[in-house]
Amino acid sequence: MNRNIKQQLRNKYLQILKNISANDKRQWDEEIYQQFINSKYFANNQVFALYYSLSYEVNTIKIITTLLAAKKKVALPRMNGNNLDFFYIDSLSDLVVDNQWKIYQPKVNSQKVNITNIDVLILPLVAFNEDYYRIGHGKGYYDRFLSKSNFKGLKLVLAYKVQKVTEKIKFVNNWDIAFNVLITNT
Repeated sequence: MNRNIKQQLRNKYLQILKNISANDKRQWDEEIYQQFINSKYFANNQVFALYYSLSYEVNTIKIITTLLAAKKKVALPRMNGNNLDFFYIDSLSDLVVDNQWKIYQPKVNSQKVNITNIDVLILPLVAFNEDYYRIGHGKGYYDRFLSKSNFKGLKLVLAYKVQKVTEKIKFVNNWDIAFNVLITNT
């Protein structure tokens, strides 16, 4: 697969995300949040690994605080070179911005998660296709994590409908790993 095509799609869908009106974003975030907290995935699992959302992504901050309030175990990633490690947090105050991408991540001294303990991994994305493959931000952190780890839990994505790739283009590479569940706005 041509990397250029994937980058063109990434650029196109990043622009779509950044052009969503504040009102639509608020409404869509709330719809996705409600679907998630009312889902069997929320009810039937205890250990969640997810990311602290960027301004244009589906809001995960409210989900993080809801998971913590429900006494679920919450882990967020910390970049370690070209890899990700997940660490438990007890509150948002356990997060710091100490990386070049200005992304919130757990403090260095946080408790590392054993990957086999994660029930649900919520993956970030820029776009996705009908076969449940995603286009990420292009650094490959999550694909490397999933290919190297013995993660056996559920791979879930929170996305807006406008993130679905409409082009009939094959952008999947042999190292890409599909997700299992999509929760999106109505």
